[in-house]
Amino acid sequence: MASITLELSPEVEARLGAESRAARQTPESLIVVAIEQYLEDLEDYRDAVRISEEVRSGRMETYSLEDVRVRLGLGS
Repeated sequence: MASITLELSPEVEARLGAESRAARQTPESLIVVAIEQYLEDLEDYRDAVRISEEVRSGRMETYSLEDVRVRLGLGS
């Protein structure tokens, strides 16, 4: 596991301390969760851009909600 040293502004450090106390978590555990969420968000963003480009170029087809309901036999 990697170890990272962060320099936080006093304001951010105080906010992190308050949130970690409220959540009954260590500041470090909140930072790890925040980094993991940020990385997932970046991956989701890249996937969304890739899919948008594929739809725009015609390499990927889209379906209306009504089409999906009919194909799944869900009615309207």
